[in-house]
Order: sequence, then structure tokens, then C-alpha cells
Amino acid sequence: MRVFDRARWAAPLVLRISLGILWIVSGPLSSWLGHSATALDHTSRPGLARLASSDSVFWLRTTEVAVGVSLISGVGVRGLAVLQVAFVAVLSVAAVRTGPSTDIGFGPLGRASALLAGALALVWTGGGPHTPAAWLTRSRTFRRHRFRWALQASRLMLAGVEEVCQVHAQAATDPRVRSALDGLRLDVGEHAQDIACLILRHDGRPLPLLGPVRGLAWVLGCLTAMAGMGTALEIDRCLITRGVARHAWMEGLVALDDGITARALAAVRGREARHVQLLRDAGEEPRTTRTRRR
Repeated sequence: MRVFDRARWAAPLVLRISLGILWIVSGPLSSWLGHSATALDHTSRPGLARLASSDSVFWLRTTEVAVGVSLISGVGVRGLAVLQVAFVAVLSVAAVRTGPSTDIGFGPLGRASALLAGALALVWTGGGPHTPAAWLTRSRTFRRHRFRWALQASRLMLAGVEEVCQVHAQAATDPRVRSALDGLRLDVGEHAQDIACLILRHDGRPLPLLGPVRGLAWVLGCLTAMAGMGTALEIDRCLITRGVARHAWMEGLVALDDGITARALAAVRGREARHVQLLRDAGEEPRTTRTRRR
């Protein structure tokens, strides 16, 4: 077990350093574009000649070095790995189309294969524990500021959900659906007020952005209501489900000695989870009625 634990601990670090060095020492795109004769012949066609210019190669090389440094330092590892997979696929297709004389042994395609294998492994493993994000997560100061901003975002999101639910309730014709949406709207409004109190409790001030957020939410509510009540209920259910996941994540940022905040977030999350079930039942009731009539 210790061997596997050490492997999980060391594998992301080794992958990051190896891929970073490969990007820095031998940039796959700049080397293929700047030194391959077949690539130069291919890019000399109309519309592609600018890609083979010295300025383009220089900026591509600078980008490759930046990607390598980011991988080694552990910034945005999984996102960079996904971009590498897409990049290697495009590069492989371009290198094959340049002609059969392209060096695929130890040339661009060889490096592309190594990049593809390493990037896929890095997507699976992630950056590991030795990244700036992991180090910042262990910092109490960073966690406190992150929690404050999460509270601000949660309050604005709840205000938007309240406006969307109000528009959908006005557009609903089924009494059961309207009752579920009205209850959700009232509870979401109370949740927004509770989150505002938590912001003040943590030495913050609620952001004065409720007006623009409600305006955008009203537009979203109108568009989804015109698409049909089934679509509107699905949007409401997705927004509330997202809120449940967000508040569960925020509970992990709460300090161990702050029981009041933890209980408040748990109460909000529990009520949101109940509303998800109510919305699901309200959406299934009209379908059952239509089926019986047929």
C-alpha cells in the first residue's frame, strides 16, 4: 500500500516536470513549423504563409515556454493537459498532411506522441498535492478570503434564482407547478438574506449588484418560459441542484470553530435539496395526467 501511495504522490509531479521540460526544450509546433522543409512547403500556400514567418515562430516558441513553465509550477495543470490533447491531435493531422517525408521517428510526431501520452495521464491524475493551488488551500487566510467571495457569489446566484422562479410562477398554468415555484421563490429569498447575514458576520459587505443580476435573471426566465414549462422547470431544477453542490463545497471552507456558519449553510442546503424533489414531482405530475387522458 505504501508503494501505491507514493506512486500516487509522485506521479503527477513527475508528469508535470517531464512535460514541462519537453515543452521548453523542444517545442513541438515551433520545431515542426520552423525547421521542417515539408511544413514550410505546406505553409507556403496562400493563406498559410504567415504561419511560417519568423515572428509567428517566435511567438509560438514563447507560448510553448510559457506552457512548460506553467506545467512545472503547477498552475492550471488539468486545463493545460486538456488543451495539450486537442493541440497534439491538430498537430498530428497537420504533420501527416504535409507529406510522407515527415519525420515520424524522433521528429515532431514522436514528440507529439509523448505529449499525448503524458497529457492524457495528467488529465487523469491532476496536478497533485505539490501545486500552488494545493498550498494556498492549506492557508487559513486564503480559505477565509475564498469563503467570503463564495458567500458573495452565492447571494447573487440566489437572487437570480428568485427572479427566475418568479417569472416561471407567473407563466405557469398548472396550480401544482405554480405552488411549488412560489414556495421555492420565498425560500430562496430567505436564503439570500441568510447569506447576506453570514457575509456581515465574516466582516464583509454585500456587493451592490442585485439590480443587474435580477435584470439578467428576468431575461433568462422569460426566454426559458417561452420555451415551455418543462424547460423552465428543468432550468429551475438545475439551478437549485447547482446551489446544493455549491453550499456543500462552501461547508468545507468553514473554520472548524465556526459552528453557526456551518449549521446555517447545512440548513440552506437541506431546504434546497427538498425543493429539488418538489420540482421533480411537479414536473412529472402534468405528464402523468396527460398519459391518463390518452
